[in-house]
Amino acid sequence: MEIIRIKKNYTKIILLLIAGVIFGILCLNMFLNPNKYISFVFRSTSFIKSFGLIASILLFVSIILIATKTLKNKYGLILTEEGIIDLSSVVSIGLIHWKDIKGIKEKKVMSTEFLLIDLHNPNEYLDKAKNKLVLNLLKSNLSMYGTPIALSSVALQCSFHKLKTMLNDNYQKNLEKH
Repeated sequence: MEIIRIKKNYTKIILLLIAGVIFGILCLNMFLNPNKYISFVFRSTSFIKSFGLIASILLFVSIILIATKTLKNKYGLILTEEGIIDLSSVVSIGLIHWKDIKGIKEKKVMSTEFLLIDLHNPNEYLDKAKNKLVLNLLKSNLSMYGTPIALSSVALQCSFHKLKTMLNDNYQKNLEKH
């Protein structure tokens, strides 16, 4: 099997980071100037201030994580004879062995399409989490989708259809070998 490398789509990632910074600044402004945001829906300045502080902290931490993770690797996804090496997002856990995969399903959440990688032993992959934040995000995926691994083409230089085709074709080849 030839190794397939899919590069990251830096244009989309940079646009997402810029949007995150803008939203983070807006939330920080809510914290600093809560009176400007009083409306018939949000009447409490303490609520607006709390929301602004929490949201801006979460956004800026997320931006830092995404930026450092993105700049680390040129490729977002690599398909090898061993499996799928996922480097596409903050919750990437590296190598997912073909032998550990039960199946691949599609899921659409709002306008984003995902490939859910069903695993024989999902807890083994939870143990690969590099920190508590990643572990909590993987556990969230597991409780919502039945698997910790959800791949998207959003940060990749390929369409969702192409990603789905490549993963399914390589998964089928691996099944035929074993």
